[in-house]
Amino acid sequence: MKQCINIDDFTESDINLDQMVEHVFGIPRVMFRISASLIFFLFNSMSAEKIPTIFIFGDSIVDVGNNNYINTLAKAMFPNGIDFCKNCLSGRFTNGRTVIDILEQRLGAKDFRPPYLAPNTAGDAVLRGVNYASSGSGILNDTGLIWGGRISLDEQISNFEETKKLYYLEARKIIVTNIPRFGCTPFERDKNPNAKGCIASFNEDISSYNKRLKRLLTDLTANLTASTFVYADIHAMLKDILQNYGSYGFENADDACCHKVGVHGGLLPCFSLSKICSNRTKYVFWDAFHLTEISNVIVASHMMDGGLKFMSPMNIRQLVYSSTVHPDD
Repeated sequence: MKQCINIDDFTESDINLDQMVEHVFGIPRVMFRISASLIFFLFNSMSAEKIPTIFIFGDSIVDVGNNNYINTLAKAMFPNGIDFCKNCLSGRFTNGRTVIDILEQRLGAKDFRPPYLAPNTAGDAVLRGVNYASSGSGILNDTGLIWGGRISLDEQISNFEETKKLYYLEARKIIVTNIPRFGCTPFERDKNPNAKGCIASFNEDISSYNKRLKRLLTDLTANLTASTFVYADIHAMLKDILQNYGSYGFENADDACCHKVGVHGGLLPCFSLSKICSNRTKYVFWDAFHLTEISNVIVASHMMDGGLKFMSPMNIRQLVYSSTVHPDD
């Protein structure tokens, strides 16, 4: 998982005018250094009649198997993916589908966007979109060193640059999620046994960062012609789920369904020796860090059709129908 950092931690040499005008396909590279857990691009061809081309960047929240092709400890081994497929490595750090998987299906996709490193990710498959995400990656290049191999966000963007050169692509509609309430995960609860409930100080730091991120995305939309940046407030979505878990149909909002060590099952990742809860639909958390598929369904629903409480300035469905004005139009 990523480190939580504050925009104020960066010096003027980190964030300056030159960097802000440096564009990676119309997007300042600095944004990728200080943005949150996942970013995915929706291209101009996006419309209500046509399934959008989607490119996904991020960490284990949206990794669909890139880490299966590198030397790393951060692999989603069984029982991860137990509800996704039988006798296969789904590459997903949940029991079933990720949020991105669910959104792709709701946008009309018949199959999921493949991991970038998969041998068959070429040709027409690329034109439908690619998933560059890698478990263990984070905002900083050295995030996740303890896991060994991982594809940093900088590397993910470089891979996208190469894809763009080969297939002449450009991104105009971008959705960025903020940092979730990691202070409520089973890992943080077990790491801080004297705390009651969520780790408030951790969540407060994350909230401070998220506010700055939202302002940054608003500024980018205002200053980058023909681009739309949508802020997805995953932090608020998870807060709502945890505070009202009963109304969502959950019975457990504190513990990991896939667990081995810790009062909340948060001291070890989900692996072959882990125990699994009897009813995965009743748990908010799948493992020490990640959500169950049913939680991902709720998050995807908020992202697809949620109001301004969760999505700003519009949700994904509204983005699908929105038009993008080009300088040459």
